[in-house]
Amino acid sequence: MLAHTMVNAALARCGATTRVDAALFGAVTIDSRTARRGDIFCAFKGEKVDGHSFVAALAAQGVFCVGSDPLSIAGYAQVADVVEFLAVLARLRRDAQNSQVIALTGSSGKTTTREFTARMLTLCGKSVYGTSGNLNNHLGLPLTLLNAPLDCDHIVLEMGMNHAGEIAHLCAAADPDAVLITNIGFAHIGNFNSRDELAQAKLEIFDHSRGRIAADIDDPYIARWIAAHPGRAATTYSTMGKEADLTVRPLAEGRIAVRWQGHEYTAQMPDLPDYMVQNFAAAAALVLPYVGSPEPLFAVFEGLKLPKYRGEEVIMGERFIVADCYNANPDSILRSIDNFVKKEGPGVEGGRYLVLGDMAELGRFAEKFHRELVKYIKTLTVVNKSFLIGEEFEKLGDEFIDDEQVAFFGSMDDLLAALPSRGRFLLKGSRRNRLELLFDRTGGH
Repeated sequence: MLAHTMVNAALARCGATTRVDAALFGAVTIDSRTARRGDIFCAFKGEKVDGHSFVAALAAQGVFCVGSDPLSIAGYAQVADVVEFLAVLARLRRDAQNSQVIALTGSSGKTTTREFTARMLTLCGKSVYGTSGNLNNHLGLPLTLLNAPLDCDHIVLEMGMNHAGEIAHLCAAADPDAVLITNIGFAHIGNFNSRDELAQAKLEIFDHSRGRIAADIDDPYIARWIAAHPGRAATTYSTMGKEADLTVRPLAEGRIAVRWQGHEYTAQMPDLPDYMVQNFAAAAALVLPYVGSPEPLFAVFEGLKLPKYRGEEVIMGERFIVADCYNANPDSILRSIDNFVKKEGPGVEGGRYLVLGDMAELGRFAEKFHRELVKYIKTLTVVNKSFLIGEEFEKLGDEFIDDEQVAFFGSMDDLLAALPSRGRFLLKGSRRNRLELLFDRTGGH
């Protein structure tokens, strides 16, 4: 619920002359279909739909509307910038919250780490609200804050970014009590001149927050930042054996060892990709300062189901698919391939195969990274064949001439027709390739 005083304060700061009467408002939404009497609807101009076209009907139904167009409609307020209004209102609501806000970003692993974090806190008896789906941007994050219950213990937020300054903007709204960068890789590097510039954009979550940091000291950028800011409260962690507040390492027979505050704990870990150990360590470093002992956190693995297209197994007759095709960047695609080739699993007796879509948002670095990837997969003797699709791979035609190890396909139908009828397959690529269509065309389940 939002008090009218909070809404009026946000309207005033954003240049609106309209004020609302004494009332309590319900949800805040940017989707006209979900708006109900007593809610606040923020109108945006999208590529296909202009939210302002719904204002008259919604206002007549008792929905208070905010937009940037000059409309003479009762129950509507005009502001200069609706994005700014959302951020200002979210910060006012944040200041009224007693909840601890946890925020995380990174090149990969954000969603799984976010879900691990929320689940760990819940296992420890905390009430948790947080980002759902991919609502991690300048619109989704304020909406999450605005619709969070006032009495929850923790709000867990995922922060996405494509350009410099975006994380700083999100931090201004969220004012997080604890922050984390899962890793600093090459995702979205096409929007930057170098990896160093991209790293600085990720590090905004440290620079523009005042809370505790969960710091992966295995990452050189994060380790350097921590060393340069000795006064900042931090929980360091490592999965590579470095000296840290929290260390996590895999043991034989699917077990992991966690060392925290001088004590070591061990637990069984299900058959998951190795990079899940990093996600577990990151989430644990965020949660442990609030709960004390790692022991309850191991239950996070019980009944764990990987998010859709993030490592789930799909059976297509005698084809066993590891569907890790939610997205891809140079770091995540190498991690997925390395994990795939070294682990056993159903279908390996029929051979191992890579089905790779190209990687988006690499800009002028695209050819370099795709060419390096092709050269790398040609060295993998345990892979029977690699099947490639996507415009960036198509540009490397010289790499595939008369090559029995690697083949490029111009369409999903051609690729599917060429796949062996049995074996174990890794599907990995950016969303634009829609590799999951392979399931639909074969009746996979």
